[in-house]
Amino acid sequence: MSSEILTIDTGAGLLEEKITPLPIYADTHPLLQQAMPEYKGEIPSFDLHQLIKKLKATRKAYGGIGLSANQCGIKARVFVLGYEDSFDMVCINPKVLEISEDIINDNEGCLSFPGLYLKVKRPSKIKVEYTAEDGKVTQVELTGLTARCYLHELDHMNGVKFTDYVGPLALKIAKENLATLADLDTIKSIFAPYAKAYFPHIRQDYICRKIEANNVIIEDGVVIIFGVYKKKQKIGNMEAVRGDAHIGQIVTLSQGAGNASKVLNKFFEEVNTNVWLTVRSSNDRARAFYVKNGMKEVGSIDWASGTIPGTVYKYEI
Repeated sequence: MSSEILTIDTGAGLLEEKITPLPIYADTHPLLQQAMPEYKGEIPSFDLHQLIKKLKATRKAYGGIGLSANQCGIKARVFVLGYEDSFDMVCINPKVLEISEDIINDNEGCLSFPGLYLKVKRPSKIKVEYTAEDGKVTQVELTGLTARCYLHELDHMNGVKFTDYVGPLALKIAKENLATLADLDTIKSIFAPYAKAYFPHIRQDYICRKIEANNVIIEDGVVIIFGVYKKKQKIGNMEAVRGDAHIGQIVTLSQGAGNASKVLNKFFEEVNTNVWLTVRSSNDRARAFYVKNGMKEVGSIDWASGTIPGTVYKYEI
């Protein structure tokens, strides 16, 4: 990582200082698992002013919005925030005093998890208290992105990672191809050829809810909508147990190209648990596909008061 030019207001004019960014540690670093102690003065090998300059330069160099001291291996309850001209904050010994009841579920990333983005639910508005760089204790209300980023960095101060907010299954596959709302039109176009015959009940709001819940994969023209059972679940004449996965829908843009098999088997490998699905008994092509890819016919089910018979399939680890 090259040096970063940081512009500093000295009171007598602007001074440009070349600063080498700090390393940013990955999620396995011990300090990311620990609550940081309150800042009470000196930090070994860094005074507070030096630390803040380093954190600002590092955040800017890596293109992040927020950065905590412990992400750089420094044991201190300090973080910095900055985004274009919207906000620029230094927060020492940060606290949350009040949170709103209004919750927003939106994407987050983290410099300690490069390339990983997950939906995380956060309050839309918070009242916070922190000590600013000049030593003044500040209370302020934050909203939107600023509130989200403040809470994300405060989590780091408490040894909490944003990955702790999602289920293990979503996390396993998140680094690959979890869909976002930006993929919605593409997903709808992949579903379109099958909608009338097989998925007349699939609506846009259903797909959006599944995307928001980190339960949609899109890869190589293949869409898988899935979930995890939180308790025992009857599936026709069968019963799944808590922790089993289930596939609601799997559709492909190009039948016969092999992409669906590749993505499905990758899903089996990543979830590492039993996987269930149901299909209309009349859908011979789909049934043959599931058997070909290691699923077994284990039971029966029906819909529409018994007028539509179905088959239950299971992939067993």
